[in-house]
Amino acid sequence: AECRTRLKSFLGGLLSERAAVDLNEFLLLALNDDASITVINPQIALSRTRLLALASLPGLAGDWALHPLRDKLFVSIPSAGKVSLIDTRALRVSGNVPVGKTPVRLAVSPDGESLWVGNDGDGTVSVLDARSAQVRATVPAGAGHIELAFCDAGRAIWVASEQGERLLLYDARSLQLRGEVPVAPGVLTLAASDSAKLVYAANRRTGELVAVDASAPRVLSRL
Repeated sequence: AECRTRLKSFLGGLLSERAAVDLNEFLLLALNDDASITVINPQIALSRTRLLALASLPGLAGDWALHPLRDKLFVSIPSAGKVSLIDTRALRVSGNVPVGKTPVRLAVSPDGESLWVGNDGDGTVSVLDARSAQVRATVPAGAGHIELAFCDAGRAIWVASEQGERLLLYDARSLQLRGEVPVAPGVLTLAASDSAKLVYAANRRTGELVAVDASAPRVLSRL
């Protein structure tokens, strides 16, 4: 009975009743519009706030991506031309990596080896080693906003630019161009499906959803 009472007090989430060792590692992170990231512990019940930490960024964020191991969080800072690295254990910014001009979209490879950064300001994509946070290479993408989508179990990645007329398929390891598919300018976002072996490109200007055969590659249909 005493043990059950003690466990019940811990499950209540009050700061006054905390176990000596906390085995819970679930935290909630919120990306704010004031150049900061709020870290919340949803397992602690407070009358006013559940704020655990506040990480300051070097500028307003454009996008963020969590590493598969969940020990790193990457945040793009368009105004600074950098990607900020967040240590999710220390809950602080551990570094800032210069990339291209106006970086926005981020994509971490499923194996956690690389981070792809779409630089909207100069029509390129910076490829970083996700472990060392060093820039490996910069590849062309096209003018306008850039979108990214991994396919083939992370072995390849699709790159689209809003003003470009082609979807580009890169080998994720060699960084070589594997194929190009003509589409109309205006691609807003991408979605890839390995099970269907298709990649879908949503075109804002034409009002179409373009279905592309990822193995060919070629356009199969326009919805």
